[in-house]
Amino acid sequence: MKNKLFIEGDIGIGKSTIIREAVLPYIKEVGGFFTLKIFYGHKKKGFAIRPIKEAEDYVLSIQEGRASQIPDVFMFEQNGSWIFKQDIFIKKAIQYISEANDKKLIVLDEIGGLELKDPVFMETIKKVLNSNMPILGVLKSRKNLSKLNLVSKLNTEGCIFNLQEICELIEIITITGDNRESIKETINQFVCKAIGVEKSEG
Repeated sequence: MKNKLFIEGDIGIGKSTIIREAVLPYIKEVGGFFTLKIFYGHKKKGFAIRPIKEAEDYVLSIQEGRASQIPDVFMFEQNGSWIFKQDIFIKKAIQYISEANDKKLIVLDEIGGLELKDPVFMETIKKVLNSNMPILGVLKSRKNLSKLNLVSKLNTEGCIFNLQEICELIEIITITGDNRESIKETINQFVCKAIGVEKSEG
């Protein structure tokens, strides 16, 4: 197994949850970022980028009617249209990656969207993926990228080539409804190896 492991799979299948559960016991040894999903009722209204620092702040979703008012929100729905603040995501992602240099594991949850069109972001990602640092992340699949393009009407042209470039540097596992438990075990083993602890059986 490479030390750069990414999960891909359908939206809502639990990719981020599996990673969160695996790293929480070792949160002090982990850096990077995750995506906070913002809901209003059952409707997804936005996304914000958050650093992985404290267990109590590692919350994957919240309820908030005004998604645009959430700190570091980089994508939100407003008047029926989706607005993407690429500069916010890129600036914060690069910051959180650089702040994790002294950690044992970096989490990137998630990458693979419009940020891939930015050369500075791509340079940062390729640098960390070519390093010795163990990386665990969520990768937006081509299917989900196409869905983003369709639903949000955001121009994802140009992302596919850079996505392929990233794929050549990492190991990708696809989660389905049938293999969720085995993927969970694989992720747990990866995290334990990165942190340097023995995984207890059972």
